[in-house]
Amino acid sequence: ADLREYSITDLGAAPAGAEMLRGFRYATISVVPAGTIVEKNEKIDEIRATLQEQLAEVEGFEKLHVKGRGTAEVDERDVVAVYVSGGDRIAFGEIQDHIRDAIASVENVTDIFMDESRFQRSLQFVPDEAAILAYELSTQQVAAELREHFSNREVARVRLQGKEVEVFTGFSNEPDPTPKELAKLSIISPRGVAVPLRFLGEWQQTDVLRRIEHKDTLRMFRVDVLYDHEEVTVEEVADGIEASLVPVREAFPSYYISVKPSEKEAETRAWAIQVGIICLGLIYLALALSLNSLVQPVVVIFSIPFGFVGVVLALFLHGMPLEMMSIIGLLGLAGVVVNDSLVMTSTINEVRQASPEGSAKEAVVQGASGRFQALILTSLTTLGGVLPLAYGLGGEAGWIQPMVFALGWGLLFATVLTLYVIPSLVYVIDDFRRGGRWGWGLIRRRGGASR
Repeated sequence: ADLREYSITDLGAAPAGAEMLRGFRYATISVVPAGTIVEKNEKIDEIRATLQEQLAEVEGFEKLHVKGRGTAEVDERDVVAVYVSGGDRIAFGEIQDHIRDAIASVENVTDIFMDESRFQRSLQFVPDEAAILAYELSTQQVAAELREHFSNREVARVRLQGKEVEVFTGFSNEPDPTPKELAKLSIISPRGVAVPLRFLGEWQQTDVLRRIEHKDTLRMFRVDVLYDHEEVTVEEVADGIEASLVPVREAFPSYYISVKPSEKEAETRAWAIQVGIICLGLIYLALALSLNSLVQPVVVIFSIPFGFVGVVLALFLHGMPLEMMSIIGLLGLAGVVVNDSLVMTSTINEVRQASPEGSAKEAVVQGASGRFQALILTSLTTLGGVLPLAYGLGGEAGWIQPMVFALGWGLLFATVLTLYVIPSLVYVIDDFRRGGRWGWGLIRRRGGASR
């Protein structure tokens, strides 16, 4: 009782990987630990272990799944999706058990989510085409007459007490008919003879999808596979699942089975790439207008990769993944480090304009040394506020911890490199510019001499 602050019960819904299953068969109980943010995170594992121990003795449940959600835990990155697709006449119920058994043997797979309620029992009439032709019928005629038994037809519209009432005809199918009862239905042949259905084919029970989904014009359903991301990467899990499904593909050649990470994660990465490209374009445009140059903005933007290197190296050394919040921190880092590079480049330009006769080397040295102290102080004050938050000193950062972690370490690396590399790049570009002017002048002189 001292571990739990409160709990929430949600009847009729349960998360299954990247999806939310709904129906009377599902329920979710969320337990919120008591205490501060730091204490809550410390109690998650204890609560999870207690629940798993107590629920192991509970009977009557089809599946029980206990998952603790810490501040750094993201469900989408733990999911690999398996898509099974096929033609309209394929019964998916035949393959799902084989897929479950195959994936269960993959190492580090923690759970397999299959919505058992996606299928429903259905009756399908399998025609005997030879018998149908013998009675001078066609499969289209048989299908049309069967449709009349299960779908109502509007026969008239009448006025009743000033209102228009639609009149339908149809057969009562409650309770659901059995195959034996359906075999007694008759089809009227062109000769006016009532032919029992049992002479034209047979009824078979099969599993069909309750909700039909299509992908690339084929019917499909999805299986979510959860894995331990601390022990294995998503690529290794996907390769293991691919290998385990080889016998299933051979046993069911009419199915197309594909394995890929969760679509939500892929969409998030695509969104981050698009936002990053847009940010770089806008930064370049703003710098070009500010510096009145098309080349120097490229030098300023070079500080962004410096920060990215620092973030990747820091995440690697700390054993942390490059997740969505880290990417958002990188986007924020771009604006900070570009500002430092812009100040450095702008100061060098001002020194050169003030002393046009001076050498480029003197301008670079004077401009870089003049802004060295200011850039160091501004960066240190920012790091003094960000890094303690990243390591939870004085309070837990919560779900923004990966973001401030990326911002802090990226700024640290980018600042050091900006102070030394950016002035060097400015000087190198000036060398190229002077070399280009010398080469162009040489070409013009030789051209004038030849004339």
